[in-house]
Amino acid sequence: MTTSTVVIGTQWGDEGKGKICDVLSQYFDATARFNGGPNAGHTVQHGDQRIKLHHLPSGVANGRHALMMPGMICRPDELFEEIKMVAETTGTFPHVTVDRRIHIITERHREIDADKESARGDNKIGTTLTGNGPCYADKSHREGSRLDMAVFDRESPYHKILRDMVKYGLIGDSVREIRDMLDSGRSVLFEGAHGFMLDIDHGSYPYVTSSTCGATGIGMHIDPLEVCGVMKAYSTRIGAGAFLTEIESDAISDYIRERGREYGTTTGRPRRIGWLDLSVLEECHRVNDLDYLALTMVDVLSQLHQFHVKLRNGEWTSFPGWGYDISGVREFQHLPSGIRELVSTIETQLSIPVRMISVGPRTEEVIWRS
Repeated sequence: MTTSTVVIGTQWGDEGKGKICDVLSQYFDATARFNGGPNAGHTVQHGDQRIKLHHLPSGVANGRHALMMPGMICRPDELFEEIKMVAETTGTFPHVTVDRRIHIITERHREIDADKESARGDNKIGTTLTGNGPCYADKSHREGSRLDMAVFDRESPYHKILRDMVKYGLIGDSVREIRDMLDSGRSVLFEGAHGFMLDIDHGSYPYVTSSTCGATGIGMHIDPLEVCGVMKAYSTRIGAGAFLTEIESDAISDYIRERGREYGTTTGRPRRIGWLDLSVLEECHRVNDLDYLALTMVDVLSQLHQFHVKLRNGEWTSFPGWGYDISGVREFQHLPSGIRELVSTIETQLSIPVRMISVGPRTEEVIWRS
């Protein structure tokens, strides 16, 4: 494995990046998240408990040094509670570095977010109403407040919390620490939030998020860098915007939604369900030059008679279901023919190897392919 790897979502987010990052983080010395804020939610399994993360990178559940980079934004009070929640769940206070240059989401940002979304009427974007867009707008307008500003501002509602975070050694320079680690031969896993089709530049604008969701969102030069794209065996998206493979059958979409727990980690909203669209992955690969793919949620399709995939050229193909639990399978050749045929089609269509296949929610429920 190369010194550094970046994990990004190839679709509209919610691809299972938390699980994949949780698995991969075991092989790295540190894990760093570089974009977005509490509008993203990654869920990881720690023993019998599900940990829902909104700020911290998923590797924190494995006891890895967790860094939040300057491209992120945060709510200090919610972040501090999240850190304490991880400590209570894992039994160990996590090693966390929150970059001092991260901008703060205020109550005013959330009020603006809600007001703007309400004013859009029938043309709502589907924002999570967490204040991310207005916060990034203030950052671009040079009117925002960073952690290293608010910590000295006694008028800031977050002054005391930030002083406590400083006391616990939680605020620092993530870029310097990452560079020092890499220069000393240690390894870092970079974790992207959201999905590429929500990228502010390359996504389905204006139904996008407010940050860069691809590999370039890291914000610092990393070489060598391996790019892992995480993809579901089907598609989902939250909010409005075009969704060309959306499933029309309520029975099928409801089945997938319930079996896959397809509800937003941050908002609890039901996700829209669609079949896999390989043209979406092709666009992600064109921009990010993916080295390999991690295929997730194939187990969700177990009880379907058949499932469908839209190919790069717009044509459709179908694969047979299998009707039994695959969570215990650890060898590719022992998977049902429908999954093996799906993997072959993906690799042929995109010329990218599928190196990991998740067959269940637990960390150990993964098939590795060389």
